[in-house]
Amino acid sequence: MGRWSREELQSAHDNFVAVAHRSAQSGDWRAWSELFTEDAEYEEHLYGKFHGREQILAWITKTMSRYPSSHMREFPHDWCVCDEEKDRKSTRLNSSHANI
Repeated sequence: MGRWSREELQSAHDNFVAVAHRSAQSGDWRAWSELFTEDAEYEEHLYGKFHGREQILAWITKTMSRYPSSHMREFPHDWCVCDEEKDRKSTRLNSSHANI
């Protein structure tokens, strides 16, 4: 058994989804970036690696303010898997653009 229960992992996942939704709607990505630890390592397959919250915030703010990303308002997911033994919640997120 890992450090967190299935319910705790699910709660963290649900919070992540809710914060991402609010950030996409408002264009303010600070709350989303604050979901990561201060020393987070974030790797985005197209844009590269970012180190720490401030780099993550700078990247997501710049990226999501430019067309076509600026029209992404939803991040629905097809599936998610909870692995309590390894303290992981894996999710396949999609992006949904407003009518452009």
